[in-house]
Amino acid sequence: MNPRQLCAELRIRVHGLQTIEVDSPLFLDLVASRVDRTALESYIVSGRGRKHSDASPVPDPLDSPLVRSFFQRGGLVSGGAAVRSWLYSDSPNRDVDVFFGDFASFVSAHLDAYRVSNVDVCLYRSEPWELFDLDASCVALGVDGLSWSSEFDRAFSTGVCGVRMDRIVDPVATLRRVHKYGTSYGLRFRAPEILWLAVASGAPSDVVSQALSVC
Repeated sequence: MNPRQLCAELRIRVHGLQTIEVDSPLFLDLVASRVDRTALESYIVSGRGRKHSDASPVPDPLDSPLVRSFFQRGGLVSGGAAVRSWLYSDSPNRDVDVFFGDFASFVSAHLDAYRVSNVDVCLYRSEPWELFDLDASCVALGVDGLSWSSEFDRAFSTGVCGVRMDRIVDPVATLRRVHKYGTSYGLRFRAPEILWLAVASGAPSDVVSQALSVC
């Protein structure tokens, strides 16, 4: 399965949750998988979606009781929040993405985080970073500490971060992330990759200039 197919598969599963109806086949399957029926019904009544309309942030979400409970349930914080916690452990994250590989666990966590605006719950198939566009993002933090990919190891060992071209969904967002990772973590990027992205995306000149500044 290529990244586009994987992305489509995960989106379909998440969309199923966001359009769920009481006593539908998916609803009954989730309840049979020990997802709390009352919480699921409340989610439906509240309008479903990614977050409740009254959702609010928690301070230092990575160290919050909610995210700590997610770790105990097999959740993994991946991407920028995991990188930041590794390099700057004393600096709190503003928001975190917590990944689950099991759909029922993902749903339960999604319901628990529904009213917390700066904790997003995500679904993955094999690795939490499987759809990330930068090598330096391919790391995860869980109850057992850090785990990472060979791409992540190479990026921080050499100081040169690759762009995972087949994972790019929004080239402009990738270019912005290149600049952020370059300036925040002291990484360099390969100019040919950045120039190709710039041409392919037609990105604004200031976005391109910022990305090229870390090449």
